[in-house]
Amino acid sequence: MLTDEQVVARVQAQMAARDKVLDALGDLVTIELPDALVQREMEQRLHDLGHRLEAQGVTVEQYLAATGQEERAFVEQLRAAAERGVRADLGLRAVVAREGIDASDEELDREIARMAERMEEKPTKLRRDLERRGILEAVRSDIANGKALRFLVDHAEIVDEAGNPIDLSLPDESQEASLNQSPAEPPETPEEPNA
Repeated sequence: MLTDEQVVARVQAQMAARDKVLDALGDLVTIELPDALVQREMEQRLHDLGHRLEAQGVTVEQYLAATGQEERAFVEQLRAAAERGVRADLGLRAVVAREGIDASDEELDREIARMAERMEEKPTKLRRDLERRGILEAVRSDIANGKALRFLVDHAEIVDEAGNPIDLSLPDESQEASLNQSPAEPPETPEEPNA
């Protein structure tokens, strides 16, 4: 049975593997990126950061001052991260197309229900809002991209620095139950007859 610390370590390793797979996928996308895509990704990342900081009562300017970053260096880092994100997204879209991955209506309904719960809204209202704003298909695309990423991670061979395969899987309930059982007693051997 894995301890809590072992489970946390495996989850962290899984996340690191996921990030490495995304980086490697992005490296395979060698086309010239349209500036509009990179710019939109930069704006989205800045918007997300602004919301996270706002929730903590901090402005972007205060964040830059607190971290000692100059605005120019921050923008360059933001642009580099946006380019990596766009390359990874384009790579995932290619995997979706190549492998015929799609998001079913049921998966879309589950994702809308999860989003609605986080936003404390009714799923039907959120669906109407997403449809009205024309982004329902973007949610479906995000689901397919997530499935493509899982596909890549599942088919990637994760190795340590020496090249030895690493098992990052978490035991499922049946495996964990068998790990908790005491080892079976060895079968009794018949006694030798006295000669």
